[in-house]
Amino acid sequence: APSELPYSDLAAGNAWWPEQVLGAGYHCVPLMSTGWDNRPRIGVPELGNATAVEWYTPATSTELGTNLTAMCQFVRDHPSCCNARTVIIYAWNEIDEGGWLLPTASTGTDRLVVLEQVNRRLY
Repeated sequence: APSELPYSDLAAGNAWWPEQVLGAGYHCVPLMSTGWDNRPRIGVPELGNATAVEWYTPATSTELGTNLTAMCQFVRDHPSCCNARTVIIYAWNEIDEGGWLLPTASTGTDRLVVLEQVNRRLY
Protein backbone atom coordinates (compact mmCIF):
# COMPACT_ATOMS: atom_id res chain seq x y z
CA ALA A 1 0.00 0.00 0.00
CA PRO A 2 1.20 3.53 -0.67
CA SER A 3 2.76 5.18 2.33
CA GLU A 4 4.07 8.48 3.58
CA LEU A 5 7.64 8.49 4.90
CA PRO A 6 9.48 11.17 6.86
CA TYR A 7 11.82 13.52 5.01
CA SER A 8 14.62 12.19 7.23
CA ASP A 9 14.41 8.87 5.32
CA LEU A 10 14.98 10.71 2.04
CA ALA A 11 17.91 12.61 3.58
CA ALA A 12 19.40 9.31 4.77
CA GLY A 13 19.17 8.01 1.21
CA ASN A 14 20.93 11.14 -0.02
CA ALA A 15 23.80 10.39 2.39
CA TRP A 16 23.94 6.67 1.55
CA TRP A 17 24.76 7.04 -2.15
CA PRO A 18 27.98 9.12 -1.90
CA GLU A 19 29.27 6.74 0.77
CA GLN A 20 28.80 3.86 -1.69
CA VAL A 21 30.61 5.77 -4.44
CA LEU A 22 33.43 6.65 -2.06
CA GLY A 23 33.82 3.00 -1.09
CA ALA A 24 34.03 2.00 -4.76
CA GLY A 25 36.74 4.58 -5.48
CA TYR A 26 34.77 6.70 -7.97
CA HIS A 27 34.37 10.46 -8.21
CA CYS A 28 30.96 11.90 -7.43
CA VAL A 29 28.83 14.97 -7.08
CA PRO A 30 26.44 14.29 -4.19
CA LEU A 31 22.73 14.90 -4.74
CA MET A 32 20.53 16.47 -2.10
CA SER A 33 16.80 16.12 -2.62
CA THR A 34 14.39 18.76 -1.36
CA GLY A 35 11.50 16.28 -1.43
CA TRP A 36 9.60 13.67 -3.39
CA ASP A 37 5.86 13.19 -3.87
CA ASN A 38 4.53 12.04 -7.21
CA ARG A 39 0.88 11.80 -6.15
CA PRO A 40 -0.16 14.83 -8.25
CA ARG A 41 0.92 12.89 -11.36
CA ILE A 42 -1.14 9.76 -10.65
CA GLY A 43 -3.40 8.87 -13.55
CA VAL A 44 -2.25 11.75 -15.76
CA PRO A 45 -1.03 10.25 -19.05
CA GLU A 46 0.68 13.49 -20.12
CA LEU A 47 2.80 13.31 -16.97
CA GLY A 48 3.81 9.68 -17.23
CA ASN A 49 0.77 8.05 -15.59
CA ALA A 50 2.55 7.74 -12.25
CA THR A 51 1.55 5.37 -9.51
CA ALA A 52 2.04 6.21 -5.85
CA VAL A 53 4.32 3.83 -4.00
CA GLU A 54 5.74 6.10 -1.34
CA TRP A 55 6.22 9.79 -0.80
CA TYR A 56 7.94 11.94 1.76
CA THR A 57 6.59 14.57 4.09
CA PRO A 58 7.61 18.06 2.99
CA ALA A 59 10.92 19.04 4.52
CA THR A 60 11.08 21.88 6.98
CA SER A 61 13.68 24.53 6.29
CA THR A 62 15.63 23.18 9.28
CA GLU A 63 15.64 19.67 7.78
CA LEU A 64 16.85 21.05 4.44
CA GLY A 65 19.62 22.93 6.23
CA THR A 66 20.69 19.81 8.09
CA ASN A 67 20.72 17.74 4.90
CA LEU A 68 22.65 20.38 2.95
CA THR A 69 25.17 20.78 5.78
CA ALA A 70 25.77 17.02 5.76
CA MET A 71 26.20 16.93 1.97
CA CYS A 72 28.60 19.89 2.00
CA GLN A 73 30.56 18.38 4.87
CA PHE A 74 30.88 15.13 2.91
CA VAL A 75 32.31 17.10 -0.02
CA ARG A 76 34.75 18.92 2.26
CA ASP A 77 35.81 15.68 4.00
CA HIS A 78 36.42 13.80 0.73
CA PRO A 79 38.09 16.19 -1.74
CA SER A 80 39.63 13.41 -3.83
CA CYS A 81 36.21 11.81 -4.37
CA CYS A 82 34.33 15.12 -4.71
CA ASN A 83 36.88 17.02 -6.74
CA ALA A 84 34.15 19.22 -8.31
CA ARG A 85 33.44 20.58 -4.80
CA THR A 86 29.75 20.68 -5.69
CA VAL A 87 26.42 19.43 -4.38
CA ILE A 88 23.46 19.13 -6.74
CA ILE A 89 20.17 20.20 -5.16
CA TYR A 90 16.98 18.73 -6.60
CA ALA A 91 14.95 20.83 -7.32
CA TRP A 92 14.21 24.52 -7.79
CA ASN A 93 10.62 24.17 -9.01
CA GLU A 94 9.38 20.57 -9.04
CA ILE A 95 6.42 21.46 -6.86
CA ASP A 96 4.21 18.74 -8.35
CA GLU A 97 6.91 16.19 -7.43
CA GLY A 98 7.36 17.52 -3.90
CA GLY A 99 10.77 19.10 -4.40
CA TRP A 100 11.25 22.84 -4.50
CA LEU A 101 13.38 25.74 -3.32
CA LEU A 102 11.58 28.67 -4.96
CA PRO A 103 9.49 30.96 -2.78
CA THR A 104 5.91 29.82 -2.25
CA ALA A 105 2.81 31.11 -0.50
CA SER A 106 3.15 28.40 2.16
CA THR A 107 6.89 28.56 2.90
CA GLY A 108 7.82 32.06 1.73
CA THR A 109 11.57 32.32 1.24
CA ASP A 110 12.44 30.03 4.19
CA ARG A 111 14.11 27.43 1.99
CA LEU A 112 16.33 29.99 0.29
CA VAL A 113 17.22 31.65 3.57
CA VAL A 114 18.44 28.35 5.03
CA LEU A 115 20.62 27.73 1.96
CA GLU A 116 22.22 31.12 2.45
CA GLN A 117 22.76 30.39 6.15
CA VAL A 118 24.45 27.07 5.42
CA ASN A 119 26.62 28.70 2.77
CA ARG A 120 27.73 31.46 5.17
CA ARG A 121 28.42 29.00 7.98
CA LEU A 122 30.47 26.60 5.88
CA TYR A 123 32.14 28.92 3.42
